[in-house]
Amino acid sequence: MLISVIIPTRNRREKLLRTIESLQKQTLNAEDYEIIVVDDGSTVPVEISGVKILRLESVERSIARNTGAKEASGELLVFVDDDMEVCTEFLDEHLKAHREFQDALLVGRVSLSDDFLKTPFGKFRQELEQDVVPLAGGLTDVQNLCTAQNMAISKERFFALGGFDSEIVSCEDQDFALRHRAINGQTAFVKNALAIHHDHATDIRSYCKRSEWGMENMIPYCRRHADFSDNINREEVRGLLKFGREPFSRSAKKIIASVLSLKIFVGVLFFLTNLLERHVPNSRLLKRFYSLLIGLHNFRGYRNGIKNGIATSNNSNVSLIHSSDKIFFPNLDGLRFISFLLVFLQHGFADVIKNIQGGFVFTTLKIGVFQSAQLGVSFFFVLSGFLITYLLLVEKKQCGRIDVKAFYIRRTLRIWPLYFGLLVIIFFIIPFFHTTRLPNPLLYFLFLSNFDVIATGGGIHITDVTWSIAIEEQFYLVWPLLFLLIGSRFYVFIFLTIIAASAVFRFKHNGNSLIMFFHTFSVMSELAIGGLTAYSVAKYPRFVNFFRDLPRVALFAAYFLTLPLLIFSRFFYIYGTIGKIILGFIIAFIITEQNYSENSLVKMGRFKTISEWGKYTYGLYLLHPLVIYFVLLFAQKYGLNSAAILQGGLIGAACFVISLFVCYLSYNYFEKPFLDLKRRFSHIQTSQTNSEKSIELKTEKSFDADSSALRTGQ
Repeated sequence: MLISVIIPTRNRREKLLRTIESLQKQTLNAEDYEIIVVDDGSTVPVEISGVKILRLESVERSIARNTGAKEASGELLVFVDDDMEVCTEFLDEHLKAHREFQDALLVGRVSLSDDFLKTPFGKFRQELEQDVVPLAGGLTDVQNLCTAQNMAISKERFFALGGFDSEIVSCEDQDFALRHRAINGQTAFVKNALAIHHDHATDIRSYCKRSEWGMENMIPYCRRHADFSDNINREEVRGLLKFGREPFSRSAKKIIASVLSLKIFVGVLFFLTNLLERHVPNSRLLKRFYSLLIGLHNFRGYRNGIKNGIATSNNSNVSLIHSSDKIFFPNLDGLRFISFLLVFLQHGFADVIKNIQGGFVFTTLKIGVFQSAQLGVSFFFVLSGFLITYLLLVEKKQCGRIDVKAFYIRRTLRIWPLYFGLLVIIFFIIPFFHTTRLPNPLLYFLFLSNFDVIATGGGIHITDVTWSIAIEEQFYLVWPLLFLLIGSRFYVFIFLTIIAASAVFRFKHNGNSLIMFFHTFSVMSELAIGGLTAYSVAKYPRFVNFFRDLPRVALFAAYFLTLPLLIFSRFFYIYGTIGKIILGFIIAFIITEQNYSENSLVKMGRFKTISEWGKYTYGLYLLHPLVIYFVLLFAQKYGLNSAAILQGGLIGAACFVISLFVCYLSYNYFEKPFLDLKRRFSHIQTSQTNSEKSIELKTEKSFDADSSALRTGQ
C-alpha cells in the first residue's frame, strides 16, 4: 500500500461524502491507496462502503488523526479534513513530491469554493489566507508552513515526531511543522495537490468567532515556541500591558485595542461592515473593516487565553495553569451584574420613571424593575456573606487557621484604591470646577458613611451609594475575628444569633425608614443569612445533595412562587422585621440553586456577556453615580430634560454605556495592579477548568481566600 488517506470527522456526513467521492475519483490506482475515516463521536455513526471506519468517542482531533495513522497501511500518510474536495491528481501529486523529497513534510494547496469567492468576504479571505503561501511549488523556507487540511508525510517520520500533540488544540499542525524543522526536516509546497475548502465560516461574523477561539487556544503553542518570530510578534502586539517595560506607543495601541474589542464597539463595527457589504462591496474601506474586526477578535482571543491561564512548557508535555487562582462560582457573576442593573435602573432613570403614570402592567414594571435598587443591594449583601464565609471556612479547613492579617490586606487592596480614588474626585476635584452640596468627608473616609446618611437623610446621589461599601467594610472588620475567636461547633449559633438580633433591632426601629435600611445592625441579617448558607454548604453534604437532586418541576414551582415576591420586594422592606429575613432566604435559595442544582431551569453562567461584566460590578456600583452626575451636568448645559420620556431615556442609556466604558478602563488599568498584588497574600489555591464548570478545590497551601467573593467588593 502506497498511501493512507486519513480523515477525522464528526457530524458532517454530507461534506464527508463529497470528500470521499473526490478521493475515489483519483488518477492513482485504487489498489495503491486506502481511505481511513476516523468517526469522532458522530451522533449518527458513519457507515460508508469501501472505506475503513474507526469509531472514537468525542476525543480531540489530534488524537483522531493519530489513531488513523496507527491503523494505516500506507508508507505515506495524507491528512485531509472532512470539508475538503480534492482534485483528481491530488494523491498522484503528493506521491510524486514524496518520491522527490523523501522525508519532507508535504503541504498541498487549499482554495475556497468558487461560490464563496464570488462574495466580498470570500475574496478578502482568500487573499488573507494565501498571503503566507509560497508562489511556486517545491522546497520552502517557511518554517511553520503546514495545514492538517491538506498535508502528507511518511509514516516513519510521522511517528518519529510523535504525531500531533493532543495537548495543543489550536495550531497543532504548525507545532508539528516546527518540531519537524527542529530536527532538520524539510518542507515542500505541493502546488498541484489542490483541495477546495467548503468551509462553514462564510461570513465575517462566524469567521471572527472561530478566529477568536483559535487565538484563545493558541497560547500553549505560543509558549512552547516562544522564540518563533510570529509568536514574538503576537506577544508584543496582543500580550498584556507592560507600562514602562515596552514602548509607550505599543502600550497605547493595546489600550485602544482593548477598548475597541469591547462587545458594544465590535457590534457597531459589524453593523457598519454589513452596510459596506451591501452598498460598496469592492471598496478598500470594507477590507479595512474586515481586517479590523479580525484583528480585534484575535486580540481578544489572545488576551482571554492568557487570562484563562493557558500556558505550556517547552517540552512535549503541556501544563495548563489557570490564572484565576481562586474559588470561582461561574453562575454568580451573572447574578451580580443583574443586582447592579437593578441599582442602576433606579438611579439612571429616576427622573423619567417618577413622572410617568400608567396601568397595572406599567406600575408592576416600574416597581419591580425601575425601583428595585434595594433588592439589588440585598442580593449583594447575601452574596457577600455567602462568598466571604465560604472562603474563610475553606481556608480554615485546608490551612488549619485563618490568617486575619492577610485577609485584611486582601480586602484593603480590593476595596480601598477605587473607593478612596472616588472620594478624592468627589471631595477634592469636583469642588474646583463645580459648586455642589457635599457631606462631611470624615465619616466617608472612615467607612461610616451609612451613619451620615441616617443622620442627614442622604439625598446626595454622588456619595450616597458608598453606604453599602461602608457596611461591607464593617462586616470585613469583624467577621474573620468571630471565626478566629469562636470554636467551629458554635459557628451556626453566630449566624442564627445575628439574624435574630438584627430582626429585634429592626422591630425596635420599625418606624424609622432610614435606620431600617441604612443601619449596620439592620442589614446584618442578610450578611448572616449568606454566611449560614455557606456554612450549610461546607458542613452538610446532604444540604448540597438536596439542591443537586431537586427535580425541575420543584424548581419551576419555587420560582413561580418567588418571582412575584421579588417583583414586589419593596413589601419585604415595609414589613422589614421579618420581611428582610424572608427575602434573604429567597436570595440564598437562588444562590444555592444556581451553584449546585443539576436540574436548573437556566444557569446564569450560560449568559456569557452578562457573566463577563459581573467582574466589573464593584466599579460599576461605585462609579455609576459619578457618571450620572457628569452626564446630567452636560444635559443641563445643553438644555436637555432628564424627566422627558425620550430625552430622559437617552440620557439614562448614555449613562449606562459610559459607565460600562469607564469601569472597564478602571478595572483593567487602575484596579488590576492591586488585584495582582493581592495574590501575594493568599493562603489557599483553587483551580477552575473554565467558567462553565464547577469549582475544584485543591489541598495546596496557596489559595486566594476571597477575591472571587466580591470581585464586586459589595
